Amino acid sequence: MLGGRVLTTVRTGRPATNRCGPVSRTIALPPRARRGNVGPVTKDDERNADTLDEVCARAESLVGAVERERLGEVTVRDVCRYAVAVGDDEYAASARADEAAGRPVVAPPMFLTGILSWADGPPEGELRPDGLAARESPCTAGLPVRQVHGGQAVRLLAPVTAGTVVHAERRLTSASRKHGKAGDFVVLALRTDYTDAAGTPLVVMDESVIVLGDDSGDGHGG
Repeated sequence: MLGGRVLTTVRTGRPATNRCGPVSRTIALPPRARRGNVGPVTKDDERNADTLDEVCARAESLVGAVERERLGEVTVRDVCRYAVAVGDDEYAASARADEAAGRPVVAPPMFLTGILSWADGPPEGELRPDGLAARESPCTAGLPVRQVHGGQAVRLLAPVTAGTVVHAERRLTSASRKHGKAGDFVVLALRTDYTDAAGTPLVVMDESVIVLGDDSGDGHGG
């Protein structure tokens, strides 16, 4: 029993060819199944397990594929807006002073990784229930799952200055299925390499996204 939830093992009958999904997995049942009264595995339990299998299958087909994008030119206005948004008005004022004096305007260290999207963004009605756009969740489009950010590690390789044209290369590096107190989940590991127009590395970001089965049963998935 983990966190008041009884555990039972369900065999899928599927070959263990996927790093993300083992043949035998443990499903966490709700508190109703305490004290030996396990009862049957519910349709929600089975649905979540099958959904995570699909996430794993999609992830396996995408691991290593590279998405390249020209993000655009960094402007002084972008730098100042970011600084104000994170509560650093002094940085914004200093950037404007550097611009007026003809000095290079350097963006804050986390500027590139702090911008969720460089595009205008989709209409609100096209967002998933978890707030992500379809392009941000290629492994989960149309599936009844919830996604949360697991964390990130950032390497700063060179200053980013106004006038720099930034390019990004994104890839899914791995997918692993894990078990926690609330049941199974999938961890997607992603890497984004930011460079300038000449290919000079600027920033490398490694991050993780946690994919959870949606217990609400409403079938929403984007």
